[in-house]
Amino acid sequence: MEKEKAISVKNLVKKFGDFVANDNLTFDVYKGEIFGFLGANGAGKTTTLKILCGLSKPTSGQINVAGFNVYTETNKIKNNIGYMEPKIFALRGLNGLRKHSLLWWNLWFKIKGY
Repeated sequence: MEKEKAISVKNLVKKFGDFVANDNLTFDVYKGEIFGFLGANGAGKTTTLKILCGLSKPTSGQINVAGFNVYTETNKIKNNIGYMEPKIFALRGLNGLRKHSLLWWNLWFKIKGY
């Protein structure tokens, strides 16, 4: 029995002019999995999340979230996910591990039913 895909990304490319934020990114996230992005600043993590949320259009690639196409069904995606970006300014006065922990705690992506 094949696992159900919550997210499917194949050859995602996102360009901003000459700058390539995502270059042929491919991955799947299956129902029940916990998945995270790690990478340096400017590696394309936030850009990928914004595309998955329907907040930004990819330049090319095949991307589905909860079975919905990011090109044609962004409203359905938005109705089936939750996403909250961390607000750096809210962390003023905190330092070190506490700031880092709160930053990651405030970034989440949840798909209904997955």
